[in-house]
Amino acid sequence: MNKLRKFLRKIFLKCGFSQEQIEKFYINIYGKIKRIKNPFFKFTNYFLFKIGKRSKIEYDLKSKLLNSKEVFGDNEFYQSYPPLGFDGERDTLLRFQNYNIKKYINKNTNILDIGGNIGFFSLYISKYVKHIDLVEYSQVLVDMGNILKDYENIKNVSIMQKDFKNFCTDKKYDVIFSFAVHKWIGLPFLDYIEKIYNLLNKEGILFIESQNLDIDPDFEYNLNNCQKFFKIININSTNEKKSYLRKIAIMKKV
Repeated sequence: MNKLRKFLRKIFLKCGFSQEQIEKFYINIYGKIKRIKNPFFKFTNYFLFKIGKRSKIEYDLKSKLLNSKEVFGDNEFYQSYPPLGFDGERDTLLRFQNYNIKKYINKNTNILDIGGNIGFFSLYISKYVKHIDLVEYSQVLVDMGNILKDYENIKNVSIMQKDFKNFCTDKKYDVIFSFAVHKWIGLPFLDYIEKIYNLLNKEGILFIESQNLDIDPDFEYNLNNCQKFFKIININSTNEKKSYLRKIAIMKKV
């Protein structure tokens, strides 16, 4: 799928289309391809469950995903869930380690996860922190996250269906996660950053991940324009599989 994405982008850039127009077109095509592949994944899910190779909870969650119109995940969970051995398009444990998140959290930490998708990442790290609020636009993904949360009896995570653009709260957070979502929120980048700034406690920490760099080439430039709000602590590559050429920045509120 990544090769298709690059091919389409190359063609449409030559035709004068913007990055945003190309990405919307790609998502439309991506969704159509997913629907073609979907029956095979449904059969595989059922077959693995019937022969005892897939648990009931994984089967139920995968069935809910496969019956939805979600794009992110390509018929697989977008995030893995290590405690139950669920595979995902993105490796939760690898990201947790590579992003050095444990250095910035403890049992008194309150976190906001913006656009947290299925919630597996936040559910995994919940054991290390005080509380996590996760806001996600998709009701299907919110429902799936809450099913797993209840199954795992996790009490310190709240998974809410919200449009972050309209999200309001009196709470202040110690850490905020923004993992490859800033382009989908519908706010200009600086407005998005300012909103995050206002949701953080004094000297709060922001983890912000780029989109794939071929569609987010100005990521570091945009971060450098945010210095009235944040000091950049570190920027590194995410060190994931080749299809995820991304950067992760750790920033402190000033």
